[in-house]
Amino acid sequence: MPGTRYSTPEYDEENHHSDEVYDIISSVPSWLVQWGTTLLVLILLGAVILSWYIQYPDTITVPLQLTARNAPKPVNSKITGKLVQLMVREADSVRIGQALAYLESTANHEQVLAFAHYLDLLYTQVNRSQLSEETKDRSETFTQLGELQPDFQAFKQSLTQYLDYQQNGYYTAKRAMLQADLVNLVKIADNLQEQRDLVAQDLAISVRDFKAQQDLANQKVISAADFRREESRLLSKEMLLKQTESIIFQNFTSQAAKRKEFLELDKLTNEQRGIMVQAVNTLRSSVDAWKARYILAAPLDGQVYFSTLVENNQTLTANQEVFYISPSSSAYFAEALIPQQNLGKVLVGQKVIIKFAGYPYQEYGTVAGTLTFVSRIPNRRNTFLAKVSFPHGLRTAYGTDITYRQGMMATGEIITRDSRLLEKLFYNLRQAIDR
Repeated sequence: MPGTRYSTPEYDEENHHSDEVYDIISSVPSWLVQWGTTLLVLILLGAVILSWYIQYPDTITVPLQLTARNAPKPVNSKITGKLVQLMVREADSVRIGQALAYLESTANHEQVLAFAHYLDLLYTQVNRSQLSEETKDRSETFTQLGELQPDFQAFKQSLTQYLDYQQNGYYTAKRAMLQADLVNLVKIADNLQEQRDLVAQDLAISVRDFKAQQDLANQKVISAADFRREESRLLSKEMLLKQTESIIFQNFTSQAAKRKEFLELDKLTNEQRGIMVQAVNTLRSSVDAWKARYILAAPLDGQVYFSTLVENNQTLTANQEVFYISPSSSAYFAEALIPQQNLGKVLVGQKVIIKFAGYPYQEYGTVAGTLTFVSRIPNRRNTFLAKVSFPHGLRTAYGTDITYRQGMMATGEIITRDSRLLEKLFYNLRQAIDR
């Protein structure tokens, strides 16, 4: 039939060779199977062994906020007014109380500062009652105190009264008179004591004479009239001694009275000093209030940084933050909020890898930290507050020093412990089975 292929010796031989080739191709030699199986087992065993030795840390990522034990302090304008003189530049080192800028006032700022120093000196000298002539005369040099002028006038009256009383008036004269009277009384007392001693010696002689006359009277050698005259002389000398001692007592009483007047005068002097000290303190308070309004001063030692663009003749608003002062040395730390998940792995002393949002870690590097505290009680957010310290400061792994700014945010990776890759595989496998 057409299309039918008849068997021929050549066809049968070709077909026979094809079957032999197929048998060779389809059958795998036994040695290849053995070596392949062995190699596969070795690869699997090597992977298991390698996964046992390969370790990598478990981490818990938490949000962080940077803060400091001595945080930078802001310097705010107390009033709305014009900045008339800028005293510092960015990053200048400043001391506590140093003037940073002057706000517009009718007073001369430098003179007010000098006046404040004068009040401190006056306060010290008045308390010690050692007011110098230079200090007394210097009060006349303050003529540009502006808003403080009414308070200064009231103070000036108190100062004038105090000077009149202390230096040129009643107190000086009265004390000089009392001192002179007391010196005279002491001299009189010395004379009276000598007089009393003489009278006492004379009385002793008279007593011996009287005893002798008494013996003679008893022996009828002298008349009774002579004996009575001798007795009268003895009584007169005894009376003189009593009178002398009475005068001495009166002298001591007069001395005590003078010393009492001294005490009363000193009491009055202390009261006057107290009035003067109160007047000084009142004015010092007024000066401090003026300085707080019209002078922006550093609240602590450190470096000054501008919170905004500031220049002379610029108008500032009340409570506007103008500068902030960063302490020269401060211990920085970060506050972390640890979620309850995996909280049991978190322990004090663990390392923390910190990545600041404002300093991309790919470019600046990470900062090393140490977990130093973990709260035992959750907060309102049901998280646990933790504290992270910086053993090497704010220096990154790339050697970059991070500039502290209040409230800087970061993320922290708490390294809880090193886990083996094999443990992780079994852990994931068990989780998959449990599901």
